[in-house]
Amino acid sequence: MQVAAQLAQAEIAQSRGGWVRFLGRPRGWKAAAVAVALMAGIFLGDALSRRWLAYRAPAPGIARADEIDDADRRLLRALAATLQAQGRPQDARRLNRLAAAAPAGN
Repeated sequence: MQVAAQLAQAEIAQSRGGWVRFLGRPRGWKAAAVAVALMAGIFLGDALSRRWLAYRAPAPGIARADEIDDADRRLLRALAATLQAQGRPQDARRLNRLAAAAPAGN
């Protein structure tokens, strides 16, 4: 009876978990391959996400301040007045500053 109990305890002590069965020895080549694959995936994901987040397509139709003519200036001021009437004074000030920054007489 005692021998059977000791054998059962030895079997329980030697049982391996799922990862240990999959990887084999704790310092085996499979563990190293999994670690390398994870690191490569993290590195690649980080590099791609930084590239995609850093890319910003130029906004179409936006003129530089030196390309704004009098008609554009009048339109900016009209839009600023509309924003002011809607209770958005901060946006209205931005448009007014843009209209005033453009050189007159283009």
